[in-house]
Amino acid sequence: MISDELLDLGWSQSQDALTIGMKLRAGGILKRVTAVHKTEIDVAPSQGKDESRISLTGSWLNVPSSERPIVGDWLLIDPLDKTSFDLLPRRNILQRSSPDPGKTNQLMAANIDACFIVSSCLEDFNIDRLERYVALAAGAEIRPVLVLTKSDLTDNTSPLKRDLKKAFEEVETCFINALDSQSCQQLMKFLGRGKTVALIGSSGVGKSSLVNTMLGQDKQATRSTRSFDGKGRHTTTARSAHVLPSGGVVIDNPGIREVQVVETTSSIKDSFKDIEKLAKDCRFSDCRHQSEPDCAVQAGIESGLIDMRRLENYLKLLGQK
Repeated sequence: MISDELLDLGWSQSQDALTIGMKLRAGGILKRVTAVHKTEIDVAPSQGKDESRISLTGSWLNVPSSERPIVGDWLLIDPLDKTSFDLLPRRNILQRSSPDPGKTNQLMAANIDACFIVSSCLEDFNIDRLERYVALAAGAEIRPVLVLTKSDLTDNTSPLKRDLKKAFEEVETCFINALDSQSCQQLMKFLGRGKTVALIGSSGVGKSSLVNTMLGQDKQATRSTRSFDGKGRHTTTARSAHVLPSGGVVIDNPGIREVQVVETTSSIKDSFKDIEKLAKDCRFSDCRHQSEPDCAVQAGIESGLIDMRRLENYLKLLGQK
């Protein structure tokens, strides 16, 4: 039977199912990775200061980075040798493509139930970027939730709500003040024992402030956005997992300047279902929705069902633009 301590760390029935049939080391201790350093990892629960950090042995340092422990991973640790452990199967991996074609994908976190896509209601607000974040979550089969911060600094959120509703018909959206615990209560239905939520977004949008509010303490450093252009300044420089007082885990990620979606056609199409629905009525099954005759998507643009901005972002994500 899984302990309350592990449930607080986000262990779920889905995670349980993955271990069925595995030959688990007798007496092994389950731990979760909360931070990754160059040659060490932090794990929880910690039953003593010496157990909270584990050195990676040469065998782990010699395998590809995608096979090493990342934040959110579950480990089965040998009770007699704390540096010896098995990496349990991952339910999913939140990852983004490297802007450098010669480099591998960047693995951000593992075993996640929901992804809070955090954006400010101010200068940072950008529908194109949010569409890319949603595709990023969908590619990992993680539930996306749009979290719009600094709503208290905006006179009128109606135009933002209208734009978000048009672009993200099936994605839940929450407008919050990340510094106000009462305002953040609407996010609690995604959190709790047995659940893990990852936060992604640009720098300065309030991710670390939101983590601090959910934790009830100032654990993550915060800085305001730059006054001259409203852009964020990096505060969180490394991703880390935090156990919430009510149970469950929230993973804070450094701000992302450029969203590179791991190219899986199915995940991108899932994020643009309105375009995909229209595309079924195109004359040609391989229509690129640009200059082909009898294109239902272009007809949708002319009639106002979808806008050109959304189509251009869709084609860009598919590599057709």
